[in-house]
Amino acid sequence: MTQRPAVDLVPAALLAMVLFAAVAHGLLLAGLTLPSWLLGASVAGALAVVRLRLPAPPPAWLAVLIGVALLAPLVGAVATPPRSWDGFTAWELTARFLAEARGLDHPYFADAGVYAYARAYPLLQPLLLAQLTPWVGAGGARAIFACFYLGLLLSVAAGLAGTGVAARMRHCVVAALGLTPLLLGPAHGSIDSGFADLLVGFLLAAAAVGIVRDAPSWAGLAAFLLPLAKNEGAVHALVLVLACGLTGRWRAARWASVGAAVALALWLPLRSRLASPGAAPSVAPALLVGAGALVPFAVLAVAGLLRRARHAPWWLGGGALALGAAAAIAWPWVSGSDAGVALGRGLRFELSVADVAGIGGTLLAQLVFVRKFGLAFALGVAVVIMAATRRGALAEARPLLVLAGVGLLPLMALLLTRSPAMLPLFLDEGTPRYLSQWLGVTWLTTGLLMHRLGVDPWPLPWPRRPGGR
Repeated sequence: MTQRPAVDLVPAALLAMVLFAAVAHGLLLAGLTLPSWLLGASVAGALAVVRLRLPAPPPAWLAVLIGVALLAPLVGAVATPPRSWDGFTAWELTARFLAEARGLDHPYFADAGVYAYARAYPLLQPLLLAQLTPWVGAGGARAIFACFYLGLLLSVAAGLAGTGVAARMRHCVVAALGLTPLLLGPAHGSIDSGFADLLVGFLLAAAAVGIVRDAPSWAGLAAFLLPLAKNEGAVHALVLVLACGLTGRWRAARWASVGAAVALALWLPLRSRLASPGAAPSVAPALLVGAGALVPFAVLAVAGLLRRARHAPWWLGGGALALGAAAAIAWPWVSGSDAGVALGRGLRFELSVADVAGIGGTLLAQLVFVRKFGLAFALGVAVVIMAATRRGALAEARPLLVLAGVGLLPLMALLLTRSPAMLPLFLDEGTPRYLSQWLGVTWLTTGLLMHRLGVDPWPLPWPRRPGGR
């Protein structure tokens, strides 16, 4: 009898979500309803494939600290509905109507005459909430936000452990990440706000583990879930593919390409149906499936060209053909979307050039806003500068720096292509949430570099566990 492979808790949870999301999106595309037991069956299926390996228990002080920090937002998530616009209109309403109809037959999705602010938003988080609602109620279902929070912490801890970072450093990094004010407070993007940025942050942290450890399962599972979690998740998945390729993590790059391709092939035709209910599609669903499947491999081809241009010139032709075919297929549909409008403004050079200084100043102010992010980004930049002065100190963290550096470029492009009327809203409310998605990646990078620099995160003595460092 072949023994099942042992898998850490985080990839096992990601696998369960992948199974659930793949089947759920397939059923929705076919016009079928979702059984209320689908999520439970997906969890059972994941556990049947792998043998779960639980992480070592944290020290008592860390467990108490995280438990106390999580208490207030967890109570808030269960006891109150979302408090802000996107949390209510983009995620809570979608989850509520999915729970009622168990499919897309509800007028909210099927009737163009019914106002729906976020009808075509990705469905992963609402689907998870809708699956839990019949069993634990709408309030109880929102406890899943605490699971995303713990998944974020566990991903960073696993990434640091897999790269040999000492236990003391891991525990301090996890504590610092877990105490981020934005996650625990009442502002936009907190655990109980109902936004999907926490889910995206969890998936990006898992993707970062995949790239720094060249772990194909982490990268592939995260790349599949990102496009289904939030609009910018598709961009994050493509950035992951590009970063893996640019840093020579080819196993992770191939898995991420496959994961992103399958996710986009599922999501693009479903999104087209949601965006124009009852209308004839401007692009055949089969063509959208093909376009979605082509794009990640085109990005991988571009990465291969940039990294190995002399040895693989065919990457250029393959990447150009794939990108051209995908663009030609999807453009009639994409041109009317938010991304298409932004891309059109960029191609016409309708950029907020006069606001570049204001955009840069706002980003800098947010990065050092202690009441939102603590010292996460400020300390991260300082540690990177310190490591840059030591020969070879940046080598192991370079894949993470490439991931974060390339990943922040789309945020700049988004802000530069906003209309003057919308730019203040994106700067004030959107920017902190977009940056919060990179907290896990930032702390993973900081912990790794501090360990390589020999920095003791807490010089005071404390009881050490046997075998710990």
